[in-house]
Amino acid sequence: MRIFVGDESFAKYDSLGLNMLKDSGMLEEFMCRDDAEGIIAGIEPYNEDVLKTIPNLRIISRMGVGYDNVDIDYCREHNIMVTYTPEAPAGSVAELTIAQMLNLIRSLPRNNEEVKKGWWNKYLGKKFSELTIGVIGVGRIGQRVIKRLQPFTPKEILAYDIDTLKVEKFWIEGGCAFTDCLNVETLIKDSDIITVHIPMSAGNKNYLNKNFFKAMKNGSYLINTSRGGILNECDLYETLFHHSHKLAGVALDVFFEEPYNGPLIKFNNILMTPHVGSLTLEARIAMEIGAVNSCVNFLSHGDVINPVPEMEMTDEPIKN
Repeated sequence: MRIFVGDESFAKYDSLGLNMLKDSGMLEEFMCRDDAEGIIAGIEPYNEDVLKTIPNLRIISRMGVGYDNVDIDYCREHNIMVTYTPEAPAGSVAELTIAQMLNLIRSLPRNNEEVKKGWWNKYLGKKFSELTIGVIGVGRIGQRVIKRLQPFTPKEILAYDIDTLKVEKFWIEGGCAFTDCLNVETLIKDSDIITVHIPMSAGNKNYLNKNFFKAMKNGSYLINTSRGGILNECDLYETLFHHSHKLAGVALDVFFEEPYNGPLIKFNNILMTPHVGSLTLEARIAMEIGAVNSCVNFLSHGDVINPVPEMEMTDEPIKN
């Protein structure tokens, strides 16, 4: 049995996962991807054209929580298991989200750039206690955002998820102060900051579009650390260009095409980061170890660890 590592940065920061892989005896030097039975995957594409070239593939073990780079339908049709590491990056993404909020409402990136240019402009900021924060998507990351916001005591936290039972369960068991919105329209119109934590799917493509922006408060903020495909970048450009009063600031960690080099870079009220939501040492180590453990156990014993929902429906509780 042979495992191919598709992620170029695997073991770049720590060797624990690599040592596990070596100890398994399934990692061969100079191995060709086409001969793999298992793949440790990053965000590189595994579409039908790619997967057809790997005839013996049995499992794709994805490091991270997003897996829109994998053709799930093809994998199901050809008995290829797909797993992921949903818990590992959740806390890191939540903390980046909080950092983005602080950067936006205090104009920190703009202040930094202008001081370095010799300018001494001062911009009036806002405190969390003045603001209503809307969280769309109350899964692993959304719940952690709500938990981490508690000490900041926002004016109000609004939460919405299509799975109303999940929100209700978190409201009962999570020990957090927030308001459960039964419809997303209320959250959009009442929030000063909106952060989105939903998966990429056909139904969520272009979720953030011109109608969404139109419904937002004037002078509000938007954060996307989910997937680039949920945002219609053209609609965002048009909104910022023609309706500059609508959005005071936007923070984007993900883009439809990465690396991003599109027209949104011209706006000084957009904070852009290169898809670094999960990029903390602790999360990276956990992702690599989790992916290796899942791949090796499946190939050795047939054990399925953390299958993506399309492979096996699960109801995992949040972990702190």
